[in-house]
Amino acid sequence: MTKVHVVGIGLDGIAGLSAKVREIIERAMLLVGSDRHLSYFPNHQSQRLPLKNFTEDINIIRDYLNKGCDGVVVIAASGYC
Repeated sequence: MTKVHVVGIGLDGIAGLSAKVREIIERAMLLVGSDRHLSYFPNHQSQRLPLKNFTEDINIIRDYLNKGCDGVVVIAASGYC
C-alpha cells in the first residue's frame, strides 16, 4: 500500500524537520515539491516531481498511486515557493 505524506518545510529547510519526518522522507519513492523544496534533498534517490502545473501534477501523482506501487509519496509544502 502506498502512503502519502504531506510535509511542511519552513524557511529553515531540513534543519526544522524532526527525525521522524526525515525518516519518512528518506523512504519516499516519489518526492514532490517546488524546486526549492526538492533542492533540500540533492542526493535523494527517489523519483522527483517538481510542481509546475497543479492539475497536471495531481494527475501524475494519481497515476503513480493507481499503479499500485508499494511505498511512500512525500509532498513537500510550505507557504512559500
